Amino acid sequence: MHWFKTALWVCCLTVFLLIFFGCGSKPIIAGYQSTIPEQMQERIGQRWRDGIWAVGTATGPEENVTVSKATANARAELARQFRAQVDVLERGYDESVNHESVLEYSEVKEIFATLEITGSRQDMVLVKEDRGVYSAKVLLVVSAQQFKSVIDHKLNAYTSFKAQEAYEELQARVEREQRRLDALGQ
Repeated sequence: MHWFKTALWVCCLTVFLLIFFGCGSKPIIAGYQSTIPEQMQERIGQRWRDGIWAVGTATGPEENVTVSKATANARAELARQFRAQVDVLERGYDESVNHESVLEYSEVKEIFATLEITGSRQDMVLVKEDRGVYSAKVLLVVSAQQFKSVIDHKLNAYTSFKAQEAYEELQARVEREQRRLDALGQ
């Protein structure tokens, strides 16, 4: 009987060791792991890091519907990011203006409230099919130049806006983006 208890204990210990150590562990990755595919990350880094971009994802049984859903998700995220960029410009305007012209200040604030994103484009679409289920990732972009054009179109007449530091930073982003695209031969 003693040998049975010993054998049972050895078997339990062996099973325990195999389960926890014998099968190996998955490597632990420190920090955040991106869900954006590497080729999209490269494209963003090469071309669009100064612009506004978003990646939308979706899954579904039909490829075209899945791509459309991923595009809609990317558009929603792009709109949020656009609004955040406009908010940065608006805060910069609030901080830089000395409210000498109350009328101009009110007009500029009203324009900020009505700015909408235009000129986004689909830069990359990746679709994968697995057992009849499609998975899509869509990269939408608005170049820094296009973003600046939207701002300029609406706020061109307001020199108090163009004199602020945030606007100058936007201009610098446009210039960096253009140099990068020129270097890529675009």
